[in-house]
Amino acid sequence: MAQDVEELVAQYRDLLVQRSMESARPSVANKLFDRNHAIHKILRESDEGRRAISGLMDDDVDAVRLTAAVHTLQWDPVAAEHVLEDIEAGPGIVGFNAKWALRRYRAGKLNLDW
Repeated sequence: MAQDVEELVAQYRDLLVQRSMESARPSVANKLFDRNHAIHKILRESDEGRRAISGLMDDDVDAVRLTAAVHTLQWDPVAAEHVLEDIEAGPGIVGFNAKWALRRYRAGKLNLDW
């Protein structure tokens, strides 16, 4: 099982990095996002998978940190909100996305079960 989680979290991260480089091609970026979300739904089912996603909140790539933090809101909201607030203070689209993720979460409108 540990091997499976390692492989899945590596794919999870790689898809987010690829997606961050495909922002100019929304159809490609959206497909990468959908694949990442499917992996997230598998990983969140186990403690080991949740820990692996949470660990990515310290990643060097802000796009990875952002999505990992959004997903981590489900099981560790205090830590995830802290990371999202940190990203929100930064520049660019990632900061903007963190701001809106926090707003939707705090308003009770963030749905990660699709």
